[in-house]
Amino acid sequence: MVKAYLIDDDPIQLRLTELLIKRTESFGQLQIFPTADRALGSLEGGEDAGELPDVILLDLNMPETDGWMFLSRFAEIMPELGKKIHIFILSSSIDENEIMRSRQYPFVSGFISKPISPAILEDILAQVS
Repeated sequence: MVKAYLIDDDPIQLRLTELLIKRTESFGQLQIFPTADRALGSLEGGEDAGELPDVILLDLNMPETDGWMFLSRFAEIMPELGKKIHIFILSSSIDENEIMRSRQYPFVSGFISKPISPAILEDILAQVS
């Protein structure tokens, strides 16, 4: 069972992605976070490695803690988590600079332009399974 976090501040995108994930039964468990801070709190909360997500779907453009800040903080806490977590950036941007910048993080498994599709979910599952 693949567990996933979905981090996005846009309630419409959150709902559409959630519905697609549920309809396709892509992930066995999905936790939704409207802010990166809440997701980081969950990751840093001392959860057992088995309770942590296998996949994080991360929006970049969010108020307060954006996706880039999340990635920097994740890089710091990653060694303590005891589990490999694949991060896929979900962005409405197709800016080549953002794609190149995301490649600086070895734990970022992909850069996906919104909206997400069933085929993209299949690709994500193929990478993490």
